[in-house]
Formats: sequence, C-alpha cells, structure tokens
Amino acid sequence: MLVNELKNIFKDLKEIDIGKYSYLKYPKFLPMMKMKVKSYSLANFGSIMVMETSMMKMMKLTTISFTPSSGINVPFLLIDTMSMGKKRIAFIEFYNTTDEKYLSLELLKEKYQNIEDYQEKEAWYVNERMKGSLIKCSTSKEENLLLEMIKDALTQYKNIIDNASYNENNINRLKEFSSRM
Repeated sequence: MLVNELKNIFKDLKEIDIGKYSYLKYPKFLPMMKMKVKSYSLANFGSIMVMETSMMKMMKLTTISFTPSSGINVPFLLIDTMSMGKKRIAFIEFYNTTDEKYLSLELLKEKYQNIEDYQEKEAWYVNERMKGSLIKCSTSKEENLLLEMIKDALTQYKNIIDNASYNENNINRLKEFSSRM
C-alpha cells in the first residue's frame, strides 16, 4: 500500500535493477523473514529504497529510505511502518544533512499530535532526528490515520524537493551522517 502511495506522489521514479538483492530470506535454511527490496532513482535528488519484510505472516514491516545524494537542500527521510496483530506503528524520521530549516515539517507534527506517540527506548540516533519527526502508534482500527499522516509527510517532502536549491556541501554532510548511522 505504501509503495503505491510513493509512486502516486513521486511520479518520476525510475526503478534500478538490484539483481539478487531484490529478494532476501533470513535465516537462509529455514527462512522466517522474507524481504522484497526495490531501489529507485529520482532525478536531481538521489535514490529511494523500499524494503517490505514479512515474518511468518505475523509481522509486516515496510522501510522506505530517501537519500538526497545530489547535494539538494533536503533532509534524509526514513519511514518505517510495522503491523503485528492489531498493533500499528509508523516512524517518519527526518535527519537534517543541510543548513536549512524546515518549518513545514514541524507544522506536520503539530497536525498529528492527536495520534498517540510510540514510546520508544532511548537510542543514540533519537537526538539526531529533526523536530518534525513523527513516531506514532495506533491499532488496526485507526490504521487509516497513520496512512494519512504518511501521505501528508510524503507530500510535504515532495514539495520541499520541488522547491529546493543545491549546495555541494550537503554531499559531505550526507556522508558524515551515513557514517554515524
């Protein structure tokens, strides 16, 4: 479902052949986790990776990673969604690899303050996130709220891309960020 939303918002995606990495299993001999991976390029931006993971039909996880490797003034974006039983979790994590401020992302967080925050454990990367990041949870009955929030975040992100300038220093900032992560 998220992949369709991604393609509806980012119409210029070009799929990249990743060969044997497009379908992975773990562990190898008795695969409990199955992963479908797709990679896309987006002109004047960089790349987008999508990984859909299922674990014994009990849990589904989708990860979408937006890597602005062209030097564009856009933050790195990581989206994770998980469904397990009736539980739903969505992480929309923005990491600033530029000198820019993104007020529209902070306003997005205000818009969805009524959705329960997911109580995550302390981790070193939490302090790296931008203020506009959304870490939310709900039940299967309220899953549409999380999907609406993700669609809004993708639309805001696309608007930022469409209006962004470039700064070559962002390429090094992205590399530094990647080495920390």
